[in-house]
Amino acid sequence: MSPMRQLEHCHIILEPQPLSGFENMRRDALLLSGAATSQWPEQAGILRFYAWNEPTLSIGYFQKLEAIVATPRWQSLPVVRRLSGGGAILHDREWTYSLTVPHWPQLVEKPHELYATIHQPIVDVLNSIGIPAQFRGVTTHLPMEPDLCFLRTDENDLVIGHQKILGSAQRRRKGSLLQHGSLILSSSPVTPEIHGVSDICGTQFNESHRLVLATKIASHISQQVHIHNDWPAELSSLLNEAETSA
Repeated sequence: MSPMRQLEHCHIILEPQPLSGFENMRRDALLLSGAATSQWPEQAGILRFYAWNEPTLSIGYFQKLEAIVATPRWQSLPVVRRLSGGGAILHDREWTYSLTVPHWPQLVEKPHELYATIHQPIVDVLNSIGIPAQFRGVTTHLPMEPDLCFLRTDENDLVIGHQKILGSAQRRRKGSLLQHGSLILSSSPVTPEIHGVSDICGTQFNESHRLVLATKIASHISQQVHIHNDWPAELSSLLNEAETSA
């Protein structure tokens, strides 16, 4: 695989507070719409790291909502639909990222390669603090995939042993691309069958780890990294316009 040409800039948004599922998905939708309609320079990506203010189930774009929410354990939870594909995810004790990229041929015309491009620096950071994360590698897909993303398998999954700890999914629009990913920090009481990094390795994470992770990803795909603890002015106008028109 030839090296991907880097973006000129990547802006990191570290959301200061956990948000509702609706608000998290709304913000990602605004970023993808902004990229698709050229509301910021072509050679700039937006890497957003965020958390959820309560356990929330997100449904992949192509999944059938009714069949999944009929399951008893989801019926008391907020449910949102993601723009990206893939399986359902119970968002609770995790870090979620979204990467939005405007039309940039090497990044969006070979979207499958972007999974490995983003996941490699995550492996590097986890390995550097003693967590033996690695790519799953070659796998087989079941004829009937489970509803939950973290019970599915893909060669670009990050695993510890056989336990999936990170998965990602994408959506393209007008040449632009949105990639979502979730890193499970610890098991949720709602999905005790899905284990996180802390459950497996005992590692406890803090905000400094999140900053290192975001910076490593951004520097891997761009020449210049800009870190924001909230939405920068040029992007917050997207939020304000959407709220005004709502």
